[in-house]
Formats: sequence, C-alpha cells, structure tokens
Amino acid sequence: AEVYAANVNSTVSINATGKVTGGFWGSSQAAASAGSGFILSQDGYIVTNEHVIDGLVDESTLEVKAYNGQTYSAKVIGYDAKTDLALLKIDGQDLPYASFVDSGQLMLGQDVIAIGNPLGLGISCSNGIISALEKEIAINNVYMTVIQTNAAVNAGNSGGGLFDINGNLIGIVNAKKASNYSNTSVEGMGYAIPANTVTRIIEELMNNGYVKDRATLGVKAAANSFYYTGDGVLVTEVIEGSSAEKAGIQANDIITALDGQPVSTYADLVKLLESETVGDTVDISILRDGKAM
Repeated sequence: AEVYAANVNSTVSINATGKVTGGFWGSSQAAASAGSGFILSQDGYIVTNEHVIDGLVDESTLEVKAYNGQTYSAKVIGYDAKTDLALLKIDGQDLPYASFVDSGQLMLGQDVIAIGNPLGLGISCSNGIISALEKEIAINNVYMTVIQTNAAVNAGNSGGGLFDINGNLIGIVNAKKASNYSNTSVEGMGYAIPANTVTRIIEELMNNGYVKDRATLGVKAAANSFYYTGDGVLVTEVIEGSSAEKAGIQANDIITALDGQPVSTYADLVKLLESETVGDTVDISILRDGKAM
C-alpha cells in the first residue's frame, strides 16, 4: 500500500490519436493508442513505450492524464524502437516523479508491484515477484533483454512502472507473453525493460532526440526460422554503402561468429553488436556456399 501511495501520483495514462497511411490506395486512416507512463522529473519529462506512440508521432495528439484527473498536452522529445522507449514532455512544475534504482542489483524471487492503466480503465496496481532476470525475448523481430514478472499486466500497462518493495522504479512494463501456437494470452509472463537500460536510453533521447552512434553492420537478416533453421544468421540483404558491403559480405552469407564469439541466433548477433561502438573494427566469420570465410 505504501509503494502504491508513493508512486501513483507520478503514474499517468497516455492517449495518442492521429493519422496513419493505410487502407486502399495509401489513404490516411484515423488511429489511436492508449498506454501508461510515469513522470521522470519535476518539470514534466515522461517515459513510456515507443509502441504506445508508434506510427502516431508525425500527426498526433498526445494527451497525458494524471492520477488527479488533470490533463496535459505532450510533445515527443525522442523515441527508440530498438529498446521500445519514448520520452515525452508536458508543461508543469513541482510534479511528483518516480526514482530509479540500480536494476543490476535485482534478485530472482523478490517482490515487485506494477502500476499502470490496464485496458484504459484507470490507474491500478498488481503485485508479483521477479521470475526471471536477463530474459531474452523478441518483439516484432527486435530482440531485447528484460525482466520477467508474474505480476498481472495487460494491454494499457505498457509504459507503466515496475517497482520494488521500497517503491523504487526497477523497470518499465512493455510486453506480455502470448502462446507460441495461438493468440491466447499466457498468464504470469509479463516483461519489463530494466531501469539501467531505461536511464541510458533516456539520457540519449533527452540530449539528442534519438540514440546516437549505435553500431550497425549494414545488413538485413532473417530472424524467422521459416527462412533459415540452422546455426548462424542468414543475411538477406546488404545495405548499399554500408561497412558490410565494403567488407565483401553478400546476401545469403551465414554469419557464424563476431570477433571470435559464436553467433547461433539473431539474438546473439544483436547482443554482440551492443557491446561495439561506431568505428570499431571486428572480425566476422561467415559460411558462403558451405565454405568458411
């Protein structure tokens, strides 16, 4: 109860409405999204998930509603689809805000509380434990390392906070597991972006509006086993002018290692690239027509 009382006033609901291109002949259609967020600073910076505003950034109206019922218009400071984080700003002073804790100190089994706006029905909380640490998941072929919790989370919780028993913010709720075989939701498998990831990305968004100097190879790859089922990552396209093209990598090559570290899955490649910076030189092992190069 004390954790909820300490953080409910910094939790907000977010409604985004706008137009997206779709339908027949590329016509524009009305679209809407709803989610949660929390106030990060006294002057009104707000963190939420990128997918809450996805596709609605250019021509959208973002409305933020605080727990006391007051509504604000928000502008987008920046967003990052790779980590599913977005930074918004409302005009305000002396606003209640949440505080981060080092998510590297979290323990399996410790108590947590999720606060958000599930199903758009108003701010509420649910409790549970941390059921897995450093869990690797894929959302729309974007791989990320998250905290897993059995606290109940549903549509609308996205962007809301996951708190420890002392009321410190340890992560941002962003997903719920669905069955691999159907669209049926699976209970007790919610995910949150760790606080250490959030603080790093939000600093970039606040300073630049985007994540600066993120290392890339310059290839498109098949993350779906329908295209490739063996070890390694199948290159489906090489971006013109990229480092990969200059190095001689070709479509249909299979990347098997990066700097001597084995690459068995797309997640392996993504994780290894995250430790590199722009300008680094790396050795890449590939298979081409069955020949190691």
